[in-house]
Amino acid sequence: MILLHFLGNDIPEFSPSNVVSAIEFFQSFPKIPDIIIGITYRPSYSKDVMPGEEFLQYYTEKWQKAFQASVGWLRTYCQANGIAYIDFDRYVSVARDGYDPEDVALSTITPQVGTTLPAYEQWLSGTVNDVGWDWHFPAIQSPTGTTANACTDFSITQRFDTLPTMLIYTLDDEKIGINVSRPVAVYIWFNDASGKIVYAHSDGVRNPDANRIITNISVPKDVSANNPILCAFEAVGPRVRFRIFEPFKNNTSFAPGALDKFGTGETVVCDLLMGRPMAATTMRVSFIGPSSAQMAVLRLCVGNRSCNCRDVHRYVPTTPCYDLYSIIGNSTAPIGGSQAFHMNSSGIRDTQWRAVRDQEWHFLDPNPNKNPFIKTLTVSGVEGNSYIGKYPDGAPGIYRWFDTGGETIATDPGAHNAGQYVVAYKAGQMDANVGSGGFVTIRDASYSYRHFTPHTFKSSAYFAGNLLGVTVSGETNTTILNAATTAPSTPTDAGAEGEFRIDDAGIYFHRNGKWQRILFDPDWE
Repeated sequence: MILLHFLGNDIPEFSPSNVVSAIEFFQSFPKIPDIIIGITYRPSYSKDVMPGEEFLQYYTEKWQKAFQASVGWLRTYCQANGIAYIDFDRYVSVARDGYDPEDVALSTITPQVGTTLPAYEQWLSGTVNDVGWDWHFPAIQSPTGTTANACTDFSITQRFDTLPTMLIYTLDDEKIGINVSRPVAVYIWFNDASGKIVYAHSDGVRNPDANRIITNISVPKDVSANNPILCAFEAVGPRVRFRIFEPFKNNTSFAPGALDKFGTGETVVCDLLMGRPMAATTMRVSFIGPSSAQMAVLRLCVGNRSCNCRDVHRYVPTTPCYDLYSIIGNSTAPIGGSQAFHMNSSGIRDTQWRAVRDQEWHFLDPNPNKNPFIKTLTVSGVEGNSYIGKYPDGAPGIYRWFDTGGETIATDPGAHNAGQYVVAYKAGQMDANVGSGGFVTIRDASYSYRHFTPHTFKSSAYFAGNLLGVTVSGETNTTILNAATTAPSTPTDAGAEGEFRIDDAGIYFHRNGKWQRILFDPDWE
């Protein structure tokens, strides 16, 4: 297992490409180790730093924003790529700053004249450039106090009166404080030769041109102000989604009407997880195509998870910043700390250790032969058979389960009789005392139970002497129902309900309190 810790000393110069390179390096090993990312905690707000470390400016807005962008990218990158991580920052955020950066709610802003969003459902465009125009989120406060041009999460629904070559939703800006080789953005193409909508994304490292996905959604036709493109885009945490309205196959005249601002009835073009900075920033929409094209915003909702505000789940802080980073006197020897970023022993106790302790750690049993079901391979067989597992001693072998009819329901690897369904193991050894007689018995050191499993043969049966023959898959097999027994002499002889006997003269069965019989035909040879 390898624990990788980034962001310790590279704020505000964090480079996501270094993270990707490090992970790809370890994943290239012949035996890939378990990788856990340590999401570093946020630094001190104090201006008091150790002598000679005056260059450390963690307390400034620039460095704090760079940290939010960096730690947000690292957290969402892990979430998007299935990489395990321990979120030390989340614990410090709750304990010191009193909020959870993983919980956020969005609220709808009210348009304002004089901003980039003067009204909903009004045609507008952005700042014209060489390939189209850019529209930046407006400087309007939401009901919770978050300004739309300084948010981390958002949802927007739009109309376009012109078919674009491409739409770009950019989720960072050049002032955010991390080093990326390309914009963090989602790209939607409408000019692919396939006639279908194409999309890609970049987390700042990933090349979108090399990762295009062709959908099965047709490019809209005859786009105009009277027949506009209706679409929606959401970015909440690592999840981003783009949807577009296309005519229903069974009701081509349906239109969402007043529900269009919610994205009702729209088809999902892309719904993915991606790494992205999570500092409050100005998002933008880029229209690639004729600069005369117009857009109408139907609804814009925003939220900010980078600070303690009404958008996040808030808590009562349990520790001040001073208690996490302070030193005693002018020395770090007594309890550690550094005033700026290194925590003292109390801070580690209250936040870092809790982050490690609260994880659910699971370890494989180092002795796989102790339990025959560890590392068991299961594959489907043919003609109703399944082949499961191996010998408990680790040698090659299989258990065969006949689930479409057979002489036996299960046969363990060569050691037990027909009729055993499940073989139990105890202390690593096969237990011959369980599993027979038509009962399933599973037993180990802590529990034991029995469950009757009926089985119905699908083929016809016939009588022959003392044996009942059963035809299975064209092959005749026999099962002794009852060894030769003394037949009852009268219907009132003692017997158990359902008891079955057979002798050379006939078959006898006890039902409703008395014996009944079926005699064999003596003339039939």
